Amino acid sequence: MTLRERAASLAKSVFRALQASPNDDQEKAATDVIEKAIINIVLEERQRCANVASAHGTPDADRANKIAEAIRRAEDAEIAGSAAKQW
Repeated sequence: MTLRERAASLAKSVFRALQASPNDDQEKAATDVIEKAIINIVLEERQRCANVASAHGTPDADRANKIAEAIRRAEDAEIAGSAAKQW
C-alpha cells in the first residue's frame, strides 16, 4: 500500500467516524493534509534516529552515519516519487 493510499484510507476513516459525507474535493483535501503530516513525521523521526546514531561515538559511528545517509536518500526518493504520482 502506498503512502497516498494509506492517507486516503485514513481520511475515509475519519469521515466515517464523523458520519460525514465529503465531496471529492473535500476528500482529496483531507488526504493531502494527512499525507503531508505523515511525510513530516517520517522526516522528523528519520532525523532524530540519524542524530542518535551519530551522537554515539563508537567505532561503528561511521557505519551508523553511512546507514543513516542511505536511509535518508531512500526515503527522499520514495517521498518524491509519492508526491510526483499525486500531481
